[in-house]
Amino acid sequence: MPDYTKQLDEIVRLLSRPGISPWILAAFSVFLGIIGGAIGRALEPWVADFSRRSRMRRVLYGDMASMFFQINVITMFGEPWANDNVRAEAFTRLVSSLDFEAEDHLKTNRDVFMQLDERPAAKHIYHLLHQTVSEGAAQMEDNCRKVQWTLGWYIHDRALRERYFRKFLPKNQSARLIERATGLYDQSIKQEEDRQKQNEKYLNA
Repeated sequence: MPDYTKQLDEIVRLLSRPGISPWILAAFSVFLGIIGGAIGRALEPWVADFSRRSRMRRVLYGDMASMFFQINVITMFGEPWANDNVRAEAFTRLVSSLDFEAEDHLKTNRDVFMQLDERPAAKHIYHLLHQTVSEGAAQMEDNCRKVQWTLGWYIHDRALRERYFRKFLPKNQSARLIERATGLYDQSIKQEEDRQKQNEKYLNA
């Protein structure tokens, strides 16, 4: 039978050693508290910035969607509006709905807005919306379609993210917006490709 006397003696020796001093435990606890506090203070600005960016994205994507659906009403008719009075009334309603309050909020909180990857796309779309207002009822349909196409382009190129539209909007609204905007973009690209093919066919005839 093997002799385990030495192993048992070693175990007894280890168990009989004096415990760790309470002072050492207290000092170690203080040290961990200091480290934890330092890490917390270091992460606090990052967490605050993340929260502010998330709130700003909620404002931005909500406003993009709201204005998109407002101009979508104008372009759904498909044909140029024959009656100038009807067009003028529609333009008046459109202008009253485009209050640009969210854009003012973005400008007021410029330090956060500058951190968003979506900033160039948002600025371009707001520029087109201001252009729609400034150029009046006569150019209303063309300018509205330009806004829709541009929004679809930015969604297609991921300058504006589908996931944020889906995150901040009701499911049915986000689906309709993405389908409509990207559909118009895809349709225009196909039309351009068809036009180029027709030109090539004509030149090669």
